[in-house]
Amino acid sequence: MSISVNCSETAPCCLSVAVTIPAADTQQAYKAAIRKVGSEAKLPGFRPGKIPVPMLLKTFSQQICARVTEDLIEGAISQVAKEQDLDFYTRPNLDSQSSLPLYVPEQDFSFTFTVEVYPKFTLPQYKGICVSRHEAVVTDAEIEEYIQNILEQRATFEPVQRPAQQGDMLQASYSAAAPEELLNDDQVKYLLKGENSWLMLREPELLPGIATALLNVSAGEQKDVEINFPADFRNESLQNKTYLFHFEIKEVKGKVTPPLDEKFLQELKIESEEKLRSAIKEMLQGRKEQSEDGKVREQLLQALLSGQEFPVPPSLLKQFKTTYQQEAARMMSYQGLKQEDITAKLQASENEAESQALTAARQDIILRQIGRAENINVTNQMLAHVVANFAEKNDIPFSKALQKMRETGQIFTVTESISRELALHAVQEAAQVEVIKAEQ
Repeated sequence: MSISVNCSETAPCCLSVAVTIPAADTQQAYKAAIRKVGSEAKLPGFRPGKIPVPMLLKTFSQQICARVTEDLIEGAISQVAKEQDLDFYTRPNLDSQSSLPLYVPEQDFSFTFTVEVYPKFTLPQYKGICVSRHEAVVTDAEIEEYIQNILEQRATFEPVQRPAQQGDMLQASYSAAAPEELLNDDQVKYLLKGENSWLMLREPELLPGIATALLNVSAGEQKDVEINFPADFRNESLQNKTYLFHFEIKEVKGKVTPPLDEKFLQELKIESEEKLRSAIKEMLQGRKEQSEDGKVREQLLQALLSGQEFPVPPSLLKQFKTTYQQEAARMMSYQGLKQEDITAKLQASENEAESQALTAARQDIILRQIGRAENINVTNQMLAHVVANFAEKNDIPFSKALQKMRETGQIFTVTESISRELALHAVQEAAQVEVIKAEQ
């Protein structure tokens, strides 16, 4: 099909494309539409597919021209992409779709569409990138520390007849010489007054400084402590405030860590201490290898992005910016920030979000091109594994999970994510890796 194309860039990676198809080149589509509509049309007195063409054109001209319009637009857009070497990021958007001119037989057919496209750029050398990683060695001290952490997690607190030490737990009643409105404020009153509460003499502290201030107190003792709430204290009502607290110590409990004995091994369902240490070593080794893998991948991504300043489709940039800000908001919410504070911080960090999104978008585009260069394909088996996990998580059948993921676009997102991961893996496999030996 012969078409006339006028392609103009309205913004980086944004195109407006005007297309005209000469009348002579629309005839094939017109005839095909007549045949198609004729095979489907129903008219009293005629069998399907047997309606004479003149009667068909008279009765169903609107449907025929609508089908020609659809076929011409679809075919022309595909031809434009191929001939102009355009790599569409978004679906083409037809201008004035509600008033799009209907095909008229024996006349030229014209339409305009807008689209976002992937940028043209020179793919960087991605094979043989030089990176370094540290040898993953697990020491006996690290194994011992891990075992001690397990034992600490199973520690209990037992009453002791001695002054309080670091790490002890105190049962105490306390009250602060604070304004009445704060003492009655549901958000902070538990911090200013407590009856028979348990206080830990370690981080994180319920009240700032008590892990030090209450050292060496004994059961039955009373003590007054001036507590300063810092400017960044988690509750705004107490920030930069100082109050005198009165403590009455009821009981001191010390931490009792269980021994590494047969009972402990039985609880872990491990036959011997030797096998426990071996399992811990293997686990720590895996963690270190995974950590070094992450560092190598970061070096590879930095190398791929070095010197790359190409523009990115606005919709892709917006997608990554939204993801970045949503994750930042989630983290701030987890830290206890109020919604208005989260909103203010997000607005203040707009430039940072834009910069991070631009880097992520360029990284995505580069890995996409590497995937194409390496003919990387996401297999059905890979997708099936993801769908199966989704089905199990949501307690629904596999077929229902697949349908839902298709409807929401998740299946496309997952496919793209796996493809980028495979591309980066290919880069990593082809890298020149220097292993830095661990110090003996």
